[in-house]
Amino acid sequence: FVAKNVQLENRREKIIIASDVQPGSPVSIGFREVNLEYLTSMIAGEEPLSGLLEGDINLFPDEDGMTFTSDLSITDFRIREIGWGNLSLAVEQQVKNRFDVNFALSGNQNNVKIEGFYLGGEAPAMDLKANINHFNLNSLQPVLADQLQHLKGVLTGEIRARGTTQRPDIDGGLLLRDTYFLSTFLNTTFSIDNETVSFIDEGIAFNAFEIADGDGNKARLDGTILTRTYRDFRFNLDLFTDKFRFLNTTAEDNDLFYGKVDLEANASIRGNMTTPVVDIDIGLSEGSNLTYVVPQSEASALQAEGVVTFV
Repeated sequence: FVAKNVQLENRREKIIIASDVQPGSPVSIGFREVNLEYLTSMIAGEEPLSGLLEGDINLFPDEDGMTFTSDLSITDFRIREIGWGNLSLAVEQQVKNRFDVNFALSGNQNNVKIEGFYLGGEAPAMDLKANINHFNLNSLQPVLADQLQHLKGVLTGEIRARGTTQRPDIDGGLLLRDTYFLSTFLNTTFSIDNETVSFIDEGIAFNAFEIADGDGNKARLDGTILTRTYRDFRFNLDLFTDKFRFLNTTAEDNDLFYGKVDLEANASIRGNMTTPVVDIDIGLSEGSNLTYVVPQSEASALQAEGVVTFV
């Protein structure tokens, strides 16, 4: 493959492809002030991403295939006008199947670094370390817009992933601070002041993890999501609240069920993803009201099956 004087140019934006005529010469692909809006609009038909792409990808062909190095950066990266800051990604594949990774996100109240390597092939392995010094959760608002609104808060922590992809060894923890969001489905606001999610040998641990509703009433989660593979999960969780605003909707939000529901609950969650075992004592707090509408087409079926009895 030989490329000579290949250049796509639009004013200051350039995509350059170059190589030498000698067999086995590397192929270089360069990006100079390329606006992501134009690239994403060509691919997706819209402009969800923006920022200036700079850097190079170098491909090195040989008899066993191809290795590569890349050093790319995106200045003022945005998703639907929400700024993330500046991104940089350097990946080196100097030997077959091994990829050394160096990623950084900085700016707009974000400071995240990921370093390490991934080894592919017949015996895949990895050793990746993520340092989340500060991540502004509002950056995720465009991605989660259908589920959450008014998202804000700070995520910090450190996670290290080692071992194999079939059985990863993940250690560390994530701390949520001053977190707030509105659930669009429940029309209820929730907040998390200062709570930690821990990654341990047995899986994902919650130690008196508390979430509050808009009135400051709290629900507490204790226990562990047990897993070794992060594909199969078992539960050893307990949930308690003496009053918690779960639902705050009207018929305009959902014409099948709506109301203002404050719950009292004491639950244990066991079993696995296929057969969860939930033992729960639950009640509606004073002042709650719930309307459930049975569609006429389903009324006879529900009555015959006797699945649920409303009192």
